[in-house]
Amino acid sequence: MKRAPVVFFTAFLALVLALAAAPAPDSFRFVILGDRTGEAVPGVYEQIWQESAAQNPAFVLSVGDAIQGGNDATAEAEWRQFQRIARQSTRIPLYLTPGNHDIWSPLSEMLFRKYAAHPPHYSFDYRQAHFTVLDNSRSGDLPPSEMDFLEMDLAAHAAQPLKIIVSHRPSWLLNVALRNENFSLERLAKKYGVKLVLAGHVHQILYADLEGVSYLSAPSAGGHLRLSGKYEDGWFFGHILAEVQGANVKLQIEEAKPPHGNGRVTPLEDWGASRQPQRRRPQRAFVNQVERFDRFQLRRKREEEIAAGRRMYVVALRQRQMIDHVVHPFGCALLHTAVVFRCARRCGAARSGRPVVSRKMLRGNGTPNHHIGVAQPRPGLQGRVRRPLRVL
Repeated sequence: MKRAPVVFFTAFLALVLALAAAPAPDSFRFVILGDRTGEAVPGVYEQIWQESAAQNPAFVLSVGDAIQGGNDATAEAEWRQFQRIARQSTRIPLYLTPGNHDIWSPLSEMLFRKYAAHPPHYSFDYRQAHFTVLDNSRSGDLPPSEMDFLEMDLAAHAAQPLKIIVSHRPSWLLNVALRNENFSLERLAKKYGVKLVLAGHVHQILYADLEGVSYLSAPSAGGHLRLSGKYEDGWFFGHILAEVQGANVKLQIEEAKPPHGNGRVTPLEDWGASRQPQRRRPQRAFVNQVERFDRFQLRRKREEEIAAGRRMYVVALRQRQMIDHVVHPFGCALLHTAVVFRCARRCGAARSGRPVVSRKMLRGNGTPNHHIGVAQPRPGLQGRVRRPLRVL
């Protein structure tokens, strides 16, 4: 009988400790994953998925580019491969955002609907949080239809304490870098009390706060790293852990552990402090990162256009050789000349010039020379200077 009070006290203490250890009903955690593809590095996504699952999140939110894509013939096989990775943790729900590698054609959109189990734009609730996922997979900006959907969705869920917007491309990047408080997405975010706007696509952590709205692009979860490749510049493999409490969300940036990272962890509010202690990174640094990335993308696009023009010329020359014995020589010369001019137009446009047609481009017998004159305006010179471009 003397032991009864002791047993009762022990049971009561255990109950109090269990209640204290239990999470609050309005608190949960989820994981934000960046791009898996875009010249993917083998083994990275699998490692990051395992590290994310080990944190026991309520769900995983992907910001897009689950497959490499670009080819309708192989798209379904790539989705099946992705499913095999995601099924390693079937107990964790996965919400996908459509990226430019996920949707590029009507067939690819149909496959996204099939394997993601929802349309390209949608929304969902988890406890007190509301998430709106938008589709800008085929556009650099958010189309008017997406903005209409966003406003209708936010208005319908205005009572939710925490609201988060997700899209693949950071269409807000330039406006936020220039501190423009009047663009459409920012106006809707402030009107309906959105706390966080998420994106991917650039494979880099970029973070800025504009009038109480946090804008964040997620680090790469497997897509190749560009530019410096340094952690402090945002170029690393990893994920973001989000801790929700009431109407607030706290974000923690977590780098992948070896062999694909060093396992560094940084709270989002401290991001940038490693480079400039005691103060935030200046806004100009954010603008410089945006400008460097834009120049990189533009240079690569021009190189691809020039290469495409040269390939077209080579293919056309081979076709001409095949029909040379049945077409009149004068007709062949016309075909050859047309091909030269088409190639000059494409290559010239890529170099911001204009193809120039002159008599010097034709030999005495009427057949074209193998040099193309491309007009290149130069400051201080009157007229245009022709630069010969050797066609392969």
